[in-house]
Amino acid sequence: MATTMAMTMATGGGGVVRRAGARAAQRVRLARRPESCSRSNGAARRRSSGVDCRISDLVCRAEELRWVGETTTAKEAVVVQEKEEEELRWVGETTTAKEAVVAQEEPAVDVSLGPDSRVLVTGAGGRTGQLVLKKLAEQGISTRGLFRTEKSKKKIAKMLGADARVDLVVGDVSSAEDVKAAMEGCTHVVLLSSAKPQIKKRSLVRILVKKLFRMDPGRPSFRWIENGSPEVVDYLGGKAQIDAAVAAGVKQFVYVGSMGGTQSDNFLNTIGDGNILLWKRKAEVYLAGSGMKYTIVHPGGLLNKEGGERKLVIDVDDKILETKERSVPREDVASVVVGCLGLDEAVDTAFDLASKDPEGGSTEPLDVPSLLKTLDGKSCDYALNSEDVENLVLSQ
Repeated sequence: MATTMAMTMATGGGGVVRRAGARAAQRVRLARRPESCSRSNGAARRRSSGVDCRISDLVCRAEELRWVGETTTAKEAVVVQEKEEEELRWVGETTTAKEAVVAQEEPAVDVSLGPDSRVLVTGAGGRTGQLVLKKLAEQGISTRGLFRTEKSKKKIAKMLGADARVDLVVGDVSSAEDVKAAMEGCTHVVLLSSAKPQIKKRSLVRILVKKLFRMDPGRPSFRWIENGSPEVVDYLGGKAQIDAAVAAGVKQFVYVGSMGGTQSDNFLNTIGDGNILLWKRKAEVYLAGSGMKYTIVHPGGLLNKEGGERKLVIDVDDKILETKERSVPREDVASVVVGCLGLDEAVDTAFDLASKDPEGGSTEPLDVPSLLKTLDGKSCDYALNSEDVENLVLSQ
């Protein structure tokens, strides 16, 4: 029957395609309803359970939209399979403050900063950026957060409450003027800014229709917002931040990137033809050659889980990608980043970060100096993949 329907489509059954597309689009909207709506409409769900099961499978496939980022509208987010989270969130962040709030009291992180230190956090509206701001505020460290929009700034201001030691500003990371103003008076920088792809919604409907007729659904298509491509945000924006930091005499620059930078064929580079990992790596190479003290952290798949519950693992040059344990809670990433600030052992070091289930079911409190010692002096080798990075051509 499926074959007959597919043949009808191929031989001019335009009405079938239009009706199927309309029904598929309607089911996408139903799938995105809040859970309360789904419960109240249980009878309707049972009547269409066969189709909805197929749609559910596709929605999980459609979670590829989170490879680099997530949509900024929570209602448009779809259910994430935990297995997929490990690979689909390497780079991206959202601006939803509520999802960054940890219900329990978070453990303190040792920070090797002097009383006159001030930390600039760029990309502060993202989930990991929010956690870094929060941890620094809890340590009483003077902090400034740079946000892309006034909306995300207000959300984080509400989350943090009245804290005189946290200054929140809005600016464009690719603007030398904005970055220079944000950098004023800061002694340390944590770069968490990143390009975020937007899924083309029509491609989702197309995939759903193909899935319903047992055709190869392919992948969703993505686009970048204006002046929001990896070239602009990750490279030019990263370069602007590095230049401003050098000019301001910043003592240490912590760059949070992503694993996969040694792999030109990594699937993240195919998103919207953005080559996001290559542009990030180009910025990292620029940082390493800036003469400024730096620390580069490449987290694996970012998980929205409690920190301090998994054993952290570090290595270099994407060796962790060859293992099964490639993910890490965002909160643990934030703790490691904060712990590297002002730490001699972290200076001029680039490493990959992941986590695994602890032996015996419990973990020791995070000790960043001890964690870094497991590198045995190793650091990421930027000679790897250097030709592809050097061959990137600016479009403007």
